[in-house]
Amino acid sequence: MYLKFIGLSFLIAAFIAVSSLAGFLEYTPMRYSRSALVYDLAERAIKKYNSKRKRSVDRVELCVVQAAFRKEKKRELFRVYTATFKPICTREAGNDCYPTLMAEFVKIRKNKFKLNYVQPTQKLIQSVPICHFPE
Repeated sequence: MYLKFIGLSFLIAAFIAVSSLAGFLEYTPMRYSRSALVYDLAERAIKKYNSKRKRSVDRVELCVVQAAFRKEKKRELFRVYTATFKPICTREAGNDCYPTLMAEFVKIRKNKFKLNYVQPTQKLIQSVPICHFPE
């Protein structure tokens, strides 16, 4: 009898602990008033992504920022999803002409941000983005 009560109370305590952390780990969408900051962060992420790529066919350019989120912990975290395009799109590049990149930044000081990582992702891919190509 006591064993069932202890087991049930343990499950309830575990559920409460997990549910209290769930809201803490969520990112909240950013407002459009910070769009200049978001595009600056996206440009930095793409520059870092291109520096890791040695071949010219893997290099990408910014098309549009699809979403930007932030999370408050000890330091503010920013996550930026960008739609990009490859100027040289061939079979050698994998025929993925519009990869989506996810970058995460940490706010160090008032206007200083550090790039944690940038990587391709399959999240938030709606369709092929419409990019403006200047002539």
